[in-house]
Amino acid sequence: MNIVKHITDKMPIVEQIVVEHDGNHYLVSNNKKLEETLAFRCKPSGEPIGRFLKVAGGYGCTIAEVMVAIEQGRMWK
Repeated sequence: MNIVKHITDKMPIVEQIVVEHDGNHYLVSNNKKLEETLAFRCKPSGEPIGRFLKVAGGYGCTIAEVMVAIEQGRMWK
């Protein structure tokens, strides 16, 4: 898994990164206020592919935990 980029132009309570794994790109977004981290399929630029349908994550998850879920293939279809 490679971190492609950090997206810093969002609100200060939101941390976002774009990661690449097995040729697919994912936007991993952590809302620090809600304590929720979600992952979405995206283009390498971070733009969503279609609608924002989450593929991993949830409340109480960290960015690192969601990245591990993606690496291990524990994603929703």
